[in-house]
This record gives sequence, structure tokens and C-alpha cells, in this order.
Amino acid sequence: TDYTPGGPHRDRPLADITSFRDAVGHSTDDPKDPLPNYCSVWLALTDATTENSCLYMIPKQDDSQYFIAGDDFSSISIGAVVAMPIDKGSFLAFSHRTVHWGSQVRATASAASPRIALSLAFADPSFETAYFDESHLPCPPMGLRLGLVAAQLIQYHHFTSASTSPMVPATKKMKQQRRQQLLLYSRIFHAQKRFFLPEYFDKISSRSQFLKFMGE
Repeated sequence: TDYTPGGPHRDRPLADITSFRDAVGHSTDDPKDPLPNYCSVWLALTDATTENSCLYMIPKQDDSQYFIAGDDFSSISIGAVVAMPIDKGSFLAFSHRTVHWGSQVRATASAASPRIALSLAFADPSFETAYFDESHLPCPPMGLRLGLVAAQLIQYHHFTSASTSPMVPATKKMKQQRRQQLLLYSRIFHAQKRFFLPEYFDKISSRSQFLKFMGE
């Protein structure tokens, strides 16, 4: 399957100024320069360029809705968009309220050299609880890691396409293979249920059921 980049979004669209804190860790409603309680780190394993889908972002100073809950981009000017190409081994770190997205890979990009990146997220427990109990750290057992991979494949299933090209409609066979993949991910995740906190398990299970209902 091919990766299909999503549109502009915030990692936590329902969060507002209360999801930030001051320099000593206290919750704050002062929008001057608060620190986020959630941070995404995007690590490039290959060069990320404007040709092969680097990230694009809207700087905080150009986003009047940055501290306001919601995904309203109507006040953002196209001129505020900043491309963020980086070399392999480099990384980008940004808050849960930063508007960002990846572009469609250009036809001129080499098919033999896809853009590969590792995305990590860090959250203060007061803002968002972990997916599993901290007793499994620092080296989670293989079953937990396998279940987590399956869960994230379910969560981001919409970023993959059944077709090998956006210009070629998916065939019945392709769609069937996609459904089989989703079923496999779901079975793996449910087999590792004991490792996950109830809230996260219910979230992924609901997502899986929704995708099946939609014929994904």
C-alpha cells in the first residue's frame, strides 16, 4: 500500500490554552509564552524534501487560533505556510496545537527512495495518560510492542491506500486485501489486551469497529 498524506491538522484539535503550562510546570491561562503539555517529535530517517513530502507548518505567530480549541484554519493566510525540509538524522519538535501536514510526493521524486520518518509523542500525565502501565518500562515486553504497532496501524489506517497510485481506482481484490490487513491488526491487538489501559484499548477497538463498518 502507498502512504496518502493527510491534510492540515493539529495533533490535539480539542485542546486549548489550558493544555499548556508555565516554566515551572503549573497550568496557565497566560498566552504569552507557555510550554505545551504535549510535544511531537518527527525524526527523518531519510532526507525529507519538498519533492518527497517533507512537513509543512504554520508558525504560532501566524495562527490566531493556536490557543483556541478547534481546527479552524479560516484565518490563516496561504503566505504563512512554511516548508520544513530536513536531512536524515535531523528532527522537528512541535506542540499539539501546531498546524502541520505532509504533501503528496511529486512525480519527479525517485520511487526507489521513499521518504521515511519516525514520529514520537511525549505528553505530561496531567494532559494525556499513557497507553500502558509504566511498570512495563523501560523495556516493554515483545507482546506489548507488537500490540502497540498493530494498534497504531489501526489508528492511522486512513493514511494508507488500497491502490498503488492515487490515479488508479482500487480493485475489488485490493479492497479485500486491505480488509484482511485490518482484521489481522485487530486480532493482534486484542490478543495483547492485558498490556493496555482500558481507555486506550476501548479507543482502538472502537476505531477498528468503525473502519469495518465503513468497509475499510
